[in-house]
Amino acid sequence: MDRSIGPKISEEITIKIPKAEKVNLNNNIQLYLLPNPNLEVFRLEIVYDAGSVFGEKYADAYFLSKMLTAGTEKLTAAQIAEKLDNFGGFLEVNQNHERLQIVLHGLQVHFDKYLTTLKSLIYESTIPEEELTIQKNISKQTYLVNNEKTAFVASSVIKKALFGNEHSFGKSMDAEEIDAIDKNGLTKFYNDFILKSPFKIFLSGKFDQEQIKQLNETFGQAPILSTERTFGLPSLQAPQYQKIEKEGSLQSSIRIGKVTFNRNHPDFYGFMVMSTLLGGYFGSRLMKNIREEKGLTYGISSQQVPLAGTGYFLIGTDVNKENVAVAIEEIQKEIDILKNTNVDADELSIVKNYMSGSILGGTNTVFDLMDKQKAIIYEGLPLDFYDNLIPEIRKVDAEQIKQIANTYLNDLTTIIVG
Repeated sequence: MDRSIGPKISEEITIKIPKAEKVNLNNNIQLYLLPNPNLEVFRLEIVYDAGSVFGEKYADAYFLSKMLTAGTEKLTAAQIAEKLDNFGGFLEVNQNHERLQIVLHGLQVHFDKYLTTLKSLIYESTIPEEELTIQKNISKQTYLVNNEKTAFVASSVIKKALFGNEHSFGKSMDAEEIDAIDKNGLTKFYNDFILKSPFKIFLSGKFDQEQIKQLNETFGQAPILSTERTFGLPSLQAPQYQKIEKEGSLQSSIRIGKVTFNRNHPDFYGFMVMSTLLGGYFGSRLMKNIREEKGLTYGISSQQVPLAGTGYFLIGTDVNKENVAVAIEEIQKEIDILKNTNVDADELSIVKNYMSGSILGGTNTVFDLMDKQKAIIYEGLPLDFYDNLIPEIRKVDAEQIKQIANTYLNDLTTIIVG
């Protein structure tokens, strides 16, 4: 073996995402199944349309995600954790703008032992006042600490600048939002968006027909009020430039962005390649210029973030205060080069190979594959979206990248905090 010769890079990379089987429980709750019998573990996800866009207060979904495991009519928070831990399981409850997810990881041999506890915390939560106070205090302290960080403030401000102050997409957790939460309001959110509300179940890993039957017995008999959850998109905001002084800060955080689109848009693939080339990996143009050549930052990145019905593009970095002007100038310089000069074939090939490897790396486990299935279901993507992702990226050429940069990298919002 001649170790001075690198391995041959194949551009003929294909992936085939297995499709999850859909089963309807007795009450028409949809159960999606993706098995891997070679494992001993499973992941069970129960997903509600109960994110922060719903409810009367922005923080309702967040605090409910904390309180579902805080106590039920029969179990304390400690007992819930102990019951799961005794059989090698653990629970995560999280939320985003659109959804609240209850995720159970466990051993297949103990599948039935987890379900009673899981059913109790979903349908019998008491939202203990004392636990809620503790969670609010923790969140308040976390906010106060984070609010001293320029990166946190800049990220919060640019979301408001892009999506407005009223829409959930533009909001961030702050002291006012935390103080507005009380048990009565949270109980109403729980009653309206969890109890008797439709949900989807995603089961991946090792399981058998008996476990599917147990799921039907546990969750397929509950009465469900068929309620369609919809929400409006934020109104379009004018481009902004804001410079926020933060006394005592030695560095400034720069956020540059624009509202764009999500994975359903025909320009998504080309924009994805353009964004990666600009700042989406360690060898990107922004990293080479602003980190390696100029030494202005430890890191800089660009990314395209898909959301329900929309999305946004964001460039982010932190620099010393005296270097803000030159950093912004160099970012704009790289954008202008993208607009006016075709990317070299070798550089484009490197970017595409990097992206192909990253996509393949995101399909290593059955849980990764189920995540892809969830994106297809919730974003309304074609069933073969991920099968075609690498071929579509391979099709993107230099002229298309230049055209996309000229179309979308204009009228950018810039936020500087520091």
